[in-house]
Amino acid sequence: MKRLSFFPAFVAAAALCAVTALAADDDPDYQKLADAASWEWHPEQASVLYSTMTCPKEYKVEIVRPPNTFGDLTIRFFQDDKLSCAVSGHAYTTFIIDAGVLYYADYSHSGTGCALVAYDLIARKQMWKTDLEGIGPIDHSRYTNQVIVQMAPGSILAPRTILVRGNEAAGKYIEYVDTKTHKTVGHKIFEKGFKDK
Repeated sequence: MKRLSFFPAFVAAAALCAVTALAADDDPDYQKLADAASWEWHPEQASVLYSTMTCPKEYKVEIVRPPNTFGDLTIRFFQDDKLSCAVSGHAYTTFIIDAGVLYYADYSHSGTGCALVAYDLIARKQMWKTDLEGIGPIDHSRYTNQVIVQMAPGSILAPRTILVRGNEAAGKYIEYVDTKTHKTVGHKIFEKGFKDK
């Protein structure tokens, strides 16, 4: 007599429910998350060295100081010993790589504002570049600006969302950017500036 087991069907149904729940949770209201957020800053993460050390191991990253320059760096990304991308930056340039796409902060360490850039490392072409809302335009003389780029918590399935933390002399902010639309989907400004970490 052949035994019938409903266990495999039960497991499959449970897995389908879990994936459906994840898909529903994968589209959180990022503006609500931003509104409820408190300021969090990890200064060790605001550096090109930290981004390099936490980069996926299938990529080789080289940091080069061009001759006759001060503070300028060229960051090169290799996969299978082939150059995929080279970007201009500095000691505080931060980036992440997710699913073959490089996301990096394009900004001046001594000026306000930041742009987020997405670069396809497989096709070797820039996908998009978007100016962040940040703290908005301001007048300044001496200034400090640092940015951390990371994947947003809860961003499990496509489209993914990037969380940017900006720590400027005139204010701090967090900003969620949708990787598909490259639009801001959540944003909050914190009043205290860079020196009040």
